[in-house]
Amino acid sequence: MKSIKLREAQKVCRGAQGSCRGSASLFSLFIALVVLTIAVGFNWIVKEHLKASLSLKEKIEGFVEAHSHFQLLLFTLLPGQFTTKEILPYRGKDYLGVERLPLNGEWVWLKGEDIGVGTRRPVRVSLQDTNGLLSVVNLDPLVFSNLLKILQVSEERRRVIVDSLIDWVDRDDYVRLNGAEAEYYRKEGKNYRPRNYDIQYLEELKLIRGMDEALFQKITPYLTLLPNTGLNPNTSKKEVLQAYLGLEDERVLENLMNFLKREAIHNELQLFQLTGRLVHFPEGAYFSPSGYCVVRILVGQEERPLYTIETGVSLRHKIYFPYEIFYWIER
Repeated sequence: MKSIKLREAQKVCRGAQGSCRGSASLFSLFIALVVLTIAVGFNWIVKEHLKASLSLKEKIEGFVEAHSHFQLLLFTLLPGQFTTKEILPYRGKDYLGVERLPLNGEWVWLKGEDIGVGTRRPVRVSLQDTNGLLSVVNLDPLVFSNLLKILQVSEERRRVIVDSLIDWVDRDDYVRLNGAEAEYYRKEGKNYRPRNYDIQYLEELKLIRGMDEALFQKITPYLTLLPNTGLNPNTSKKEVLQAYLGLEDERVLENLMNFLKREAIHNELQLFQLTGRLVHFPEGAYFSPSGYCVVRILVGQEERPLYTIETGVSLRHKIYFPYEIFYWIER
């Protein structure tokens, strides 16, 4: 009887030992999984930190290169020579890798920094003469309305935008027929009122009655905060020329743009012979660069730039300083 009980007790003990060994194995497996998870997570964190560090390194390098190219650009442009449609930088081939820089906003590749293995980080620059744009400093309502028409804005909306823009910058509180003064914006629940002064930044246009984000994005490429001194067809965008001349005949406009690709227009008579139109500009048309430029510098690939600079510069030499910077945007 005792032997039977002893055997049963031994069986129970062996079962308990087996169960303990099974629990220990499961616990060991659980610990191993926890350690593995922590290791994988730590490895992922390290990789993310390395990627962030590399991205920051590239951003800093892009920042340094963009600023260095801007200073180099100024060094070559200030003693450079303006023509009707471009500028010839001082020793441009040696310093920039190019002999001519167009003033119509066209992108040009410069000599970038050597980053090893025979490759260079790409650097591009564009210069846009303000006489090829519409300046919000002395914006002509008729030309501005023509530009809106080119962008497929309805006549009713054009009247609202033009009148509201005039009301926005004038010093009085008299509301034009289709305009808006402080009372209109108050009734619309806006927490601002007209500036009653010149526009200080282009984004301000989005606040004006009749304007919205989509139209603002369409019209921005043709506007500038910098002053201009007349119309220069040789550096103008097609839409700007069309707005100034009130051209609606696409064939005439196409012939004009093809002519400008080959030659320059030097006077109003020449322009009239090509288009049958006189320039509508309150201060006259000078057919030469203004000396004010929108300068853009892009470091890296176009689809994924490392760093960009946009600035408004005056290269008009004065007694006390060789140039002026009106605004500066970095991204």
